[in-house]
Amino acid sequence: MRIDGRRRTPRHAPRVALLVCCTLAAACALCAAAELETAHFAIQYSTRFGSRAAATAYAEHVGESLEAAYDRLVREAGFAIFPGRIEVHITDSGGGEMGAEYLDQDEEGNPFPVIEIATEAAMEDSVAQGFTEATADDLVATTAAHELFHVIQDYAALQGVGDMSETPFIEAHATAIQELVVPDVDDYLEPALDFLLAPDSIAFFHRTYDAGIFWVYAADVLAGFETLERIMAASATYEGRHAIDAALREYGMDFDELWSGFAVAYATESLRDQASIQSLVSAFEEETSWPAPQSEPAPVVPLVYSGTWSGQSMQIARVTEDATLGEAYGAFPVDPVGTPLRVAHAYGIDVIEILPTVGRSMRITFVGDRGTQFRVVAASRQAASWETHAVAPELGTLVSTVGVDRVRIVITRGEAGTGTYSLQIAASD
Repeated sequence: MRIDGRRRTPRHAPRVALLVCCTLAAACALCAAAELETAHFAIQYSTRFGSRAAATAYAEHVGESLEAAYDRLVREAGFAIFPGRIEVHITDSGGGEMGAEYLDQDEEGNPFPVIEIATEAAMEDSVAQGFTEATADDLVATTAAHELFHVIQDYAALQGVGDMSETPFIEAHATAIQELVVPDVDDYLEPALDFLLAPDSIAFFHRTYDAGIFWVYAADVLAGFETLERIMAASATYEGRHAIDAALREYGMDFDELWSGFAVAYATESLRDQASIQSLVSAFEEETSWPAPQSEPAPVVPLVYSGTWSGQSMQIARVTEDATLGEAYGAFPVDPVGTPLRVAHAYGIDVIEILPTVGRSMRITFVGDRGTQFRVVAASRQAASWETHAVAPELGTLVSTVGVDRVRIVITRGEAGTGTYSLQIAASD
């Protein structure tokens, strides 16, 4: 099974390797073949074969990056891995691919892992196509971590303590590993554009690379690498959110609670690398020439509703915002202005923003489809600091707007139901 490990532009289907049947080319490649061994890797590369060629210095950098990832994941974090040196090929597979990992078999039929790392020229092409400020050396380091984690996942699956068929975990976890191993690069955010620009565009358990941003959050608030290891082990017995629930029992929470915490961090712009997120969204906005020059800059957190509150009673029931980068991105249609509010997909996120013009006590009452399990949190910002308030459906929650410049209401949902909802805002003396 080949894992389509890293692409500058994520594609959500495995790539089938193309077999090039050119005898002369194969012979030339064989003559120019070289190998470099490190403590845990045997790196094969061609010194002169067109776009597949690699300088020895580059091969050495690949080896150093893999060994650095090995130290963090195996020696320090304690992940189990195949014994012996791991085979590595430096190659240009085309299609914007920076790396891949798959299992091969020896003469006795025993599986062994193979890692592919793109050539320096291919890495440079990826730098040119990207929105994050990463160098080719940076991409080698993060790709090495990503692909080595796929090796760890394969080994866990063979040992019965992992499941390589669990799509929501495989690429998303390996993408999170990029940041946990190489925290200064931040290219894990590039695929996160899918999520950042359209947080309610797809059910969470259908996401792949773009969900890496969630797992970085989970590692930050729980137990780092251990969090991913527990979920990987639970996936051998349970599926989807049930695997996460089983793993999170050790931390005294479930997936709904963790997801709601992530949604609030997202909505209050409090995630790790928030400055990089801002730069990423701004770079994408500039690239797409959206919005028009006379428009306001696109918000980092897309809103479904935006309005002001001067102490009057008001009902929030329909979409007011449609000019989002998610729509410009092309892949994610948004609910048109005027349509009823709804969280369309399981574990989607809606963010409603209210700008208070008076300092009073605001009562927020939430009413949602009774067939849908909602989690609702209001966050108020005062002097750039956010305070959160749980909103119990239909009971009402008081939020003071004294000194507050904005209130954001964050709505997430479970799997069943329609996801439709409305809010009532009123003054409470």
